[in-house]
Parts: sequence; structure tokens; C-alpha cells
Amino acid sequence: MSGICGLNKQNSKLLNKAIDSIIHRGHLVCKLDNDNYSLGYVGLEYRMQNEIYEDNNYLIFGDYSIYNILYLNSLLPQNSESNDKTESQIILELFINFGNDFVKYIEGIFVIAILIKGTNEILIFKDKFGVKPLYYYFDGSKFIFGSEIKSILEMEIDRVPNDQMIYDYFMFHTTDHTNQTFFEGIYNMPGGSVLQFKDKLLNIDMWYEIEDNIKYNNSNISTASYDYFKDCVFDSIVKSATNNAKNGCLLSGGLDSSSIITTALKNNLDMDAFSIEFDEYRNSKDITNIYTLVEEYDFILELSQLKPTDFINELDKYIYIQEQPSTLLGGYILFKAMELAKSHDIQVVHSGECADSIFSEGILFNSTYIRELLMALNLRDLFKFLSENKEYTKKQVLYNIGYQTAPPFIRTLVLKKVFLSGLNEKFINSCNTNYKSLKHDIKPNLNESLMQVVKHGLQYMIRTVEKSASFFSLDYRLPFVDEEIILSYRDLPSSEKMKYGGIKYPLKEIMKDTLIDSVRLDTKRGTILPIDRWFREIPEYREFMQSILNSDTFKSRKYFNHGLVQEMLNKHLNNEGNYGRQLYKIMMVESWLKLFIDEYNSRLVK
Repeated sequence: MSGICGLNKQNSKLLNKAIDSIIHRGHLVCKLDNDNYSLGYVGLEYRMQNEIYEDNNYLIFGDYSIYNILYLNSLLPQNSESNDKTESQIILELFINFGNDFVKYIEGIFVIAILIKGTNEILIFKDKFGVKPLYYYFDGSKFIFGSEIKSILEMEIDRVPNDQMIYDYFMFHTTDHTNQTFFEGIYNMPGGSVLQFKDKLLNIDMWYEIEDNIKYNNSNISTASYDYFKDCVFDSIVKSATNNAKNGCLLSGGLDSSSIITTALKNNLDMDAFSIEFDEYRNSKDITNIYTLVEEYDFILELSQLKPTDFINELDKYIYIQEQPSTLLGGYILFKAMELAKSHDIQVVHSGECADSIFSEGILFNSTYIRELLMALNLRDLFKFLSENKEYTKKQVLYNIGYQTAPPFIRTLVLKKVFLSGLNEKFINSCNTNYKSLKHDIKPNLNESLMQVVKHGLQYMIRTVEKSASFFSLDYRLPFVDEEIILSYRDLPSSEKMKYGGIKYPLKEIMKDTLIDSVRLDTKRGTILPIDRWFREIPEYREFMQSILNSDTFKSRKYFNHGLVQEMLNKHLNNEGNYGRQLYKIMMVESWLKLFIDEYNSRLVK
């Protein structure tokens, strides 16, 4: 875990402010401040020697975890010093020998920045799926980049809300679905891209596109397909565990995290576990699964309880860390889990986040599979799927079929009615209301939907994990966000992916010799926090929301219709409707505006 930042001019004062804003990413600091650039690096002691290197011609620095460094070294001319090189030296020599193509040989997660001193050119390379973060700002003259948005905000730029992203947040209940952020002019560098800045010109090219690596389109399942998928999953989990740091697994009691820790232990890798539970879920089946795993596999478990009021009391801190509004309360659980891991000296956190999207679980994939079967007139498999999916009610089935087959403008009207209530009509009309979220674009078949979500739907969970981990100076791994896993899973037929109702059957199948059946075959529940009930029953939530509505600042916002929001809150409190999700989003956006736009002061929050 490290952090970098930079500005294309000499300014020690701004550089120091930017470094201070991300100092939680590592206590060791390195600066380069010359006539052309102000560049900064913060890192942990056990990582710093591998993440920064300078000679007469180049400076290389970044935030990366490389899994195949020995192989990379073997690609270089060998000499007596070959075994004494740091990771940064090896990567720089690869760049010198292979040019920009060097990045194609790397396995791992990374942001690698290279300054070519002779030409004052900066190149920044990002891993295939953007697991490591890099944000940038460019106004035609000033170029700024950083591992966090906070470092860019310290470089004396205007803080302007991105109205389109605020609209999308409400309309599609999503963030991070494009490379735009909630800050106008600040962008998230795409995964699989290379950024070049030279002579006040900025260019971004893609060095990796997942579609270019699709080799097969299998229609028949085979033992070999499953064997390869199994090998890919196990290899990714094993290679992501580092031997020179203390590893810990964020254990939820579900299939994904349970697969990670049991696979690691089966391969003789040391890994502790940590978990968070809310008081009202203390006796849930997920918690029971956790204790079952501890008893069966004998690993160390750290468990912490939370109360509903903890979230509202730490809301500003949580938003400061995430930098943008959060769509789900589950992100706060991740934040508290990272805090627990830090308190027990964990250095590298392993999480099963993103597995739901990668393994086709959820309403989007269920709906797409229904559409795929309908378009093929495959009524036999359709009825079989619906009968196997215990989560579906008749109402959901009818809604999904109707939504899937409806014209696009009908789907848009439905979304607007559900998610834009309480917003100012003038603000709604000022945005691109015809814009279609790529993440929610309805595709004709499961594989196309999977590729779309991999490209545009993983970044929210990646950011949520990354921000929380880095705040506590923790490194992190997302072993299911792996090219070979994604492509080998894609090659399985849709009928196999969605077998028994679309509940990760392929992952359950390959884990049958590793994970005990009581956990492996259990139905996923997850911790769905009852925000509807909390607004009604917990005084702190009601009072906080009412204080927002009473503020002159909120009343003057161009985004909200104050009268409609007050009416919505009153109806919700009186059980005349369920508006918890919408009230939550209004609360998040207003708190974000107040913290980052109205009275931004990161020192006070920290």
C-alpha cells in the first residue's frame, strides 16, 4: 500500500499539502521537486525499497504488488547483480528493453509511474482492471495526478460538483460506472490504460481490453472446462497471498470469503480472519457459518460488533475516506472491518468483493438470462431456472420479463419514477436524461452482460475496498478480480452458470473438496441493513435527516425539492411508504456536498 501524487510545475508548498492529505497510505515520504515537476511518494517501510528507484535518466515510482517478479527478472539480460535488484529496478529495465509493451508481461495489481528525464515525459500504467487507483486533472495547462482525489484537491483547483454524476447516482443507484468522478474535471484513470503527459499534451491509450483475450465460446460443458476454472481460482488465491507480510481474510460467512481462507489454508498459507456483525444480526446464519469454519479449520478469528448508531456518528469520516457518496451501507462494514484488521496487525487484507458480479449473481444477471432464454424461445430452461431460483416471487418474474422486453423509453420512465423522487425538476432537466448507464445496459445474453459489468461495474466495490484499506495503511487483494478466472468462467455455458437458480454453482462445484458442505451449499443472505426501519425507529437517524431538511444550505440547493423531500420523510416515518433508500442517498449527497464543497477541511476531519 502506497500513494503517489504529482504536479507539472515546481511548487513545494502544494506538493507538501498533497502528500499530507494521503500520509495515511504510508509514513515514509520521498519527494522530487525540480523545475518541471513536483512529485511525491508515500509508502510503508517494507514496500518502499521496491516501489521507487532513480538513476540519471529515469525515475520510477508507484503503488504495486507484482506476483511474477522472478519471471520478469528472467526476461532480462543476466549478470552478477541480477539477483540483487529491487522490483522497481526490474520493472524499469523491462521498460527500457520492451518499451510500453513491458506492462503486458506483468501479473499483479499496479500503478507504475515513469519519468523520462531527458524529455520531461511522464508515463503512468494501470493494471488490467484498475484495482490500484490513479486520479488525474488536466485543464489544458495544469496536469495533476494522485492516488486519491484529496491530493488533487490540495493543488489549488476549483471544487465543482459533477452534476451528471449526481444525477446518475440517484437515477441508476451507482457510482464509478464511468471514468468521471463527483468532482468536475477530476477523472479516474481506466484500468488497462497508459497515460502519457509531454509538452502540455495528455493522451490515454488502452494497453489491455478483455474482449481481445477471449479465445473460446463454448456451448458444451466439459470436465476440462471445470478443471481449468478450478485451477484459475486456486492459483489466483494462492499467488495473491504474500509471504513477507501478515495476511488476513475479511470473512463474511458466505461462499466467496470462505473459499479464499480455506484455499489459502489448504495450501499451507498463514491467514487469520476478521469479521463485523451488527447487534441485530448476532445470531444470523452467516455468523453461525463463521464459527463453523473456525471450528473446522482452526484459524484465528477477530470479531467486532457494531450498533446502527455507529454509522450515523461516523458518517463524515466515512465520506471523507471514500471521497464520493456511497450507494450501500455495506461499504461502512468494510471500513470497520479494515479498522479491526489494523488493530490486530494485519498487513494484507484478502476480500471476496466483486465475486457477485464476476460469477453472475444478482438481479441484473438473472434478468439477462431470462431475456436470453426468451429470445431463444427456450421455455423449458426458462421454467427450470425459475423453479430452481427460490429468491424469485411471481411479482419479480413478471416485473423482470416486462422490464426486459419494454422499449428503452419505458424503462427510463420506470427508473425516473422510482429513483428521482425528491429531486428538483429543473436540475433533472439540465442533465443528460437520455444517458444510459453502461453498467445497466440490457444485453441480449449472459456473456455480453458479464463483459459489460467487468468493464463498467466493478469499480465501485474496488474503490470501496481500496479507500478503506488505504486509510489504515493496509494492502489489499481481490483474488476473484483476475483475468484467467473471468475468462474461464465466461467459457462455461449460460445454463451451467445459472444452474440451480444462479447462485454461483460453478464456484460451489470446484470448492467441494476444499470447503465443508454446510457452508459451501448454504444459501447466500448477506447483511442487508434495514435502513428503512432505522429512519423510523432510531432517533439519531430521524434527527439527522430533519436537521438536513431544516438547514438553509439544503433548502438553497439546486438538486433537491425541499417540500417533496420533507413530504417523503413524513410519509416514511408514518409508514405511508418506503423511502429509506432515497432518503439515504439524499443524506449521502448532502453530507458530501457539505464536507467537500461547502466547508472542505480534511485536517479537521482527520
